Amino acid sequence: MPRSILIVDDHEVIRRQLRCLFRPHRDFTVCGEAVHGVDAIEKAQQLSPDLIILDLAMPEMNGLEAASALKYMLPAVPIFLLTVHYSRELELAALGSGVSAVFSKHDDLEGMVKRARVELKLEPPSMGEAGASGGA
Repeated sequence: MPRSILIVDDHEVIRRQLRCLFRPHRDFTVCGEAVHGVDAIEKAQQLSPDLIILDLAMPEMNGLEAASALKYMLPAVPIFLLTVHYSRELELAALGSGVSAVFSKHDDLEGMVKRARVELKLEPPSMGEAGASGGA
């Protein structure tokens, strides 16, 4: 049974890129998409995804605000934050909001698939995966 992913980003190009990233991997399926934080909360309640990927900068409600609300609603669901402006300070704030990992849109996002497998217990973490960050 594939694990379901909710993709949340206000840009269609990014949502399409993430769909294409996970499509070749049979252990994942994109169950839905949302365009901002409020939409993400509604879709998460409807769809009960196994993983949520959130953009940081969105209208209505940003990714950190949405992550806090989603973590309260679905405490067992891992949340990944995707950002253009990665920093250690952002990563720490994200972790405090319940985010499992932060990924930069400037990095190769293939690492997100590997991290998703680890978070969803599809494969054990490797020795180098002790940190929470997906990219610097």
